[in-house]
Amino acid sequence: MALKVSFPEMFCSHYSLRIRASTLWLTFLDMSNQRLCSLLLAALIALLLSGVGSRGFAQTQKRDAQSRRFQSCLPPDISSSQIAVYGGPGKRNVTVGGVLAKLKARCRKGQLLDSRRREIRFFKMTCWGYPPPNYQELQAEESRNLASLQASYTVVVIPCDPRIP
Repeated sequence: MALKVSFPEMFCSHYSLRIRASTLWLTFLDMSNQRLCSLLLAALIALLLSGVGSRGFAQTQKRDAQSRRFQSCLPPDISSSQIAVYGGPGKRNVTVGGVLAKLKARCRKGQLLDSRRREIRFFKMTCWGYPPPNYQELQAEESRNLASLQASYTVVVIPCDPRIP
């Protein structure tokens, strides 16, 4: 897949830059406004050589492919971009798509299966700001439901957002 970057006409009408894999092609189209264009081009090349642009572009493509791969098998209230594991300070959050990729999940006949061909189910933890008077009973019931699901299925637990008190 080739990526073609053309600068806006008003700034750099004399450069056209094509990127394919790790090769750069530079075409001179017109010689107006050369100094500004040279500075913009140098900044773009420095960015590309640092790897920031290519990694971000590749990660975006990979993330999009993961979300499309599982989307038909996900329940309607779950999206592949939803956070499944909240990272702490300095750590990244892991999305449902990332967890499914780690489980080597596959979508077969409308069911989501892991690498051992066990069906994958999702369990959303109950979230509340101020707990109700019977919250301990609710938590115990939730734990029982989760344990019964884990006995038969691979379960992806969707936790509450820890940033919300």
